[in-house]
Amino acid sequence: MCLCVCPPTASSQAYACMRFSDDGRTLYCQAAAPDWVLLVWAWDKSKLLCSLRVQLPAGGAVTHVTHH
Repeated sequence: MCLCVCPPTASSQAYACMRFSDDGRTLYCQAAAPDWVLLVWAWDKSKLLCSLRVQLPAGGAVTHVTHH
């Protein structure tokens, strides 16, 4: 079992959504308010590839994650 963890600078306590890539090797985790940090994990290596703070309009929310 693997655990998704927000970066230490994030104050989110929950995830809004998660999605695996089609090949199951990458996991996208969208942390919830107040930070809305998107985490991209190399799931098969248990390695965080990147994290970025999503800018939303006031009162906005992320409801799903997709990739192409």
